[in-house]
Amino acid sequence: MISRRSRSPATTADVAWLQLYPDALLDQLTDPGADPAAIVDRRESVALAFIAALQLLPGTQRAVLILRDVLDWPSRDVADLLGTTVAG
Repeated sequence: MISRRSRSPATTADVAWLQLYPDALLDQLTDPGADPAAIVDRRESVALAFIAALQLLPGTQRAVLILRDVLDWPSRDVADLLGTTVAG
């Protein structure tokens, strides 16, 4: 599926509205005294930024990120599935 995808890679110009998320706001995601509605809003913003960032990655890097960090697959399994090595 990754190799069949024939779309040119996106650039940061394609998502000009996407900017760095301030660390101070990320810290508030775990603040027990924060407003629950604000926490939900920030989490949704982080999720949207994650999805937008995924679109900028080449297919293989996108697959590795999803399999490793989202689905928590072991490195060896990801490398075997993608036909590569753990280091490369």
